[in-house]
Amino acid sequence: TWWHTASVIEKSNYDTKLLSYLDWGITSSFSAGIKSGITIKDFFLNLKFTAGFPSNCGTLTDSDWLNVEITTSPQLNYKTHFSEHENHQNYDFCFNAEAGWSFNIISSFKISPSFSLNYAKTQFSGVTGQYFYGKYREEDSEKGYYYPYNSENKSYVSTGTYSEAVINYMREAVSVFIGTDFSYTFNGKYTGYKPLFLSLGFKIAPFSYTFNLDNHLLKSTDYVDICQGYFKEFNISAKAGYFFTNKFALNFDFD
Repeated sequence: TWWHTASVIEKSNYDTKLLSYLDWGITSSFSAGIKSGITIKDFFLNLKFTAGFPSNCGTLTDSDWLNVEITTSPQLNYKTHFSEHENHQNYDFCFNAEAGWSFNIISSFKISPSFSLNYAKTQFSGVTGQYFYGKYREEDSEKGYYYPYNSENKSYVSTGTYSEAVINYMREAVSVFIGTDFSYTFNGKYTGYKPLFLSLGFKIAPFSYTFNLDNHLLKSTDYVDICQGYFKEFNISAKAGYFFTNKFALNFDFD
């Protein structure tokens, strides 16, 4: 499944490059899906669809370095605003289509090159939470600046809580993959006289594209990031299946 893990990156209080940083941390997310396939001689086509259940799945942190816009002083490049919210998954679904051809090197060993297309769409909302915003200080002779969000002087910081949705994030992602699966079937006395199937697959994406939309609900402001890249994604998979009968098997999949 896609998108069900997220790294939490701790940024320094001082940063000369960032203006804003959103971290949609995910601690748990559950999904269900269906997979079907068809094989005609050596040609195969597999389709897979998964959908996530709406749920609270982690914590969103929102950090700002607003002095970067108004001053070049390195002493003022500290984090000025910080807020923390519940991360609610509104929807999350993924569709995958894969087509390929299997070549029998020997009767029990196959190489299966394939072409696949992934499409995924997900949306999160940052709801409720608390904020710590450094107040703005006016200067007589030059532009003012913001105090740090964690100033020891509490009068320099505005604090409070949210009781509603503050921000939405939506991402559409499309990736094209090419790759090969290697599979071997054991049919000997060492597997209890039942077939044992093993497979290892490697895929890489020649092209990836994402459309990312942030809706800042309290400011009625939207931000769009459109990203694309070449050979930026790869996939490794492993499978094992033990066939008790021709129609009943125990399978283990890793992806």
